[in-house]
Amino acid sequence: MLAHGEVSQSIVVIDRYDTFKRASPRKACESKIQIQTATPIELLHLHILHLQNNTYHPTANKMRLLTPFLCFCMTEAFDFIVSSKVGSFYEPITDAEGNQIGERFQNQIIGGERNRGISQGFAYNFAPNSTPDPANRNWIFFLDDGQVDCMDQVIVGATGSYEKYTGGRVSQNIVSVDPDYVAEITLIEPESNPTVDKTQHVYERFQITAEGGFYLPFTSQDEKQFGEMFQNPIYFENTTTGGWGALMGSININQGFAFNYNTSSDPFIAAQRTLLLNRMFFLPGGELTVLDEAIVQGTGVYYKYTGGSFNETVLSNDPTYIAEITLVEKEPHDSHLVNPAEVTLFLDANSTEAIDEPILNNTGGTIGTRFHVPVNNEDGTRLGSLLGYSYLFPNPAGQTVNGNRRLFLKDGGLSVFNDYIVHATGIYVGYAGGTAATSNDKITLIPPVTERHSAGNRVVEKSGSMSVLLAAALFSLMWL
Repeated sequence: MLAHGEVSQSIVVIDRYDTFKRASPRKACESKIQIQTATPIELLHLHILHLQNNTYHPTANKMRLLTPFLCFCMTEAFDFIVSSKVGSFYEPITDAEGNQIGERFQNQIIGGERNRGISQGFAYNFAPNSTPDPANRNWIFFLDDGQVDCMDQVIVGATGSYEKYTGGRVSQNIVSVDPDYVAEITLIEPESNPTVDKTQHVYERFQITAEGGFYLPFTSQDEKQFGEMFQNPIYFENTTTGGWGALMGSININQGFAFNYNTSSDPFIAAQRTLLLNRMFFLPGGELTVLDEAIVQGTGVYYKYTGGSFNETVLSNDPTYIAEITLVEKEPHDSHLVNPAEVTLFLDANSTEAIDEPILNNTGGTIGTRFHVPVNNEDGTRLGSLLGYSYLFPNPAGQTVNGNRRLFLKDGGLSVFNDYIVHATGIYVGYAGGTAATSNDKITLIPPVTERHSAGNRVVEKSGSMSVLLAAALFSLMWL
């Protein structure tokens, strides 16, 4: 029986690898679905677990704890039949020598006698004993009553019946790994005013170093590097001695993956080389999930940095890479301002400056694409550049859905996870929290309907829905 109080909703998928992991203690009740396997299909049976503080999971016989986010009472749960035989897809991502470093996957979710949807994504994996979380991932649940987009453990965006989970967390409880991988996937609503341990020091400035870390370049068959995955120790300043070093008793690391772009000849990008990054920072008292330089979410004492960014200054490249990072909170917005109108950007894929290169596996097969494309307004005037990557998946979910895009524009910029704008600067700041829908050679920037910030939830008036000449419209609008 479900007790009254805080409850989270669970959806389930069967995969064949281990990505999601632990979370932190909290008081909650949760509605869960237990998966059991059979031949030729996997059967999913409803299982209700009442979790009060720290409780052992009866099926996994191990500690199953939730992240510190507020959940609300919800009694609805679903029975699914998930088939790993029909409509499912799994393929390892390998390095140049053929060693597995990650995976792409797609699984069919069926409820009753109908298809409930598909889970789809990719992950890059790390040694479990080296990190609190052994994977950086991009995972989408395409369900018939909504969609959930997850970056690592963060629910970046959700639609339909799952919209209230936007900004929350996703966790996975492993029920079985042999003969089939079986897991419970739990969606957790965000907490508007989380309790923070005020005795825990907040490290708003720290260093990352390659010394003692892990680095693996992504290379093409012609040995050209186009990306990397990495783990770097995090050092903190000793205010007594003035030196920098690691803290004893905890794993403090920065880990993730990146795709590289040669932007030396791009007039809109002031860098010789630009990286699109997915990374996590495990710090004393909390975690940061970061897309490029945008802090998608902070937990624990770093919650206040959600929606903010950081300044990264490279101190040394040779012989050892060292960078100093300073965290920056999200700038407050004036509540009386309205959101900007929808605007359309035009991608010039036929330009001589446009680059579209495949991401290949070690046998030469195409598994994704990397692109660098000029961005124009409707009359063809150059506004900036788009960098991005995406991975290929079988239909029906879509071919190139999971990915990361970054727009470098004349008067600002945007970082986009799948179709969600997680950060925006300059005159585009009002689009943060909205979406960037892509269709053919166009990207439509759509502002958020509501915005969450430290003062609570605020309903934002929309200025209307229209396609405009971007250069003319942006300067005439008032911006958040």
